[in-house]
Amino acid sequence: MRIFELKSMFGKASRQTPRGPHATLHSSLFTLHSPFTLHSSSSGFTIVELLMVIAVLAVLTGIVTTAASAAIRQARERRTTAMKNVLQNGIATYLAQNGRWPGSKLKDWSDNGLPSGKKMDFLAQPDYDDMVKELLNVSVGPSATSPVLDPGGMIVAENSISESVNTYGLDYRTATAKNKKRGKTISVRSMTFGYAESSKGYFRRFVVQYNAETDSVTVMTRQEFNDLMDKLGLSYRWPNKP
Repeated sequence: MRIFELKSMFGKASRQTPRGPHATLHSSLFTLHSPFTLHSSSSGFTIVELLMVIAVLAVLTGIVTTAASAAIRQARERRTTAMKNVLQNGIATYLAQNGRWPGSKLKDWSDNGLPSGKKMDFLAQPDYDDMVKELLNVSVGPSATSPVLDPGGMIVAENSISESVNTYGLDYRTATAKNKKRGKTISVRSMTFGYAESSKGYFRRFVVQYNAETDSVTVMTRQEFNDLMDKLGLSYRWPNKP
């Protein structure tokens, strides 16, 4: 009889709704752990909303990428201008110190004039590299006599590289570093100067123009050479020259 009464008491107690300060806590725990609890769809994202977020992110990515690319191009152009001035001043300084232009071809043109009565001409790749080697010989290394330029900020590459090959140059200090972790080194004897083109950063030699009428030398980029040809009404594009 008592066992039946106890079962009746516990049975009733289990079916009673909790009252008092613990009622809310009991209800919350039941809601969290109940496998039958349904969540409202208003707390998530719809497919349309997700597509809108993806579209906005794509637009922002495009804006950032375009801005970064423009900044890289501008930085390359500024460095190219600075290196062009260094090379131009180095050639002029060499002339002032030695009384002749650096490189055998420029010296020959200055002494004997241009062939076929030309008023101007441009150094081909071997003659350009020969001029650069002479500038380096007097500026750096154990045989340096009277430096005419500081190649520290120049972009260099091996002088065996053809004008038509797309490759990347190295900063002078990186190219001459003895630390093997920095990559392949380039000896001063096999080095040539150039710049990184603004679009893709490929290494390009500068173009050196000799003017026979004024006995002067001008350093320019490939694009400046092409612009000069357009101004003169000629269809040449470097490395093809008149």
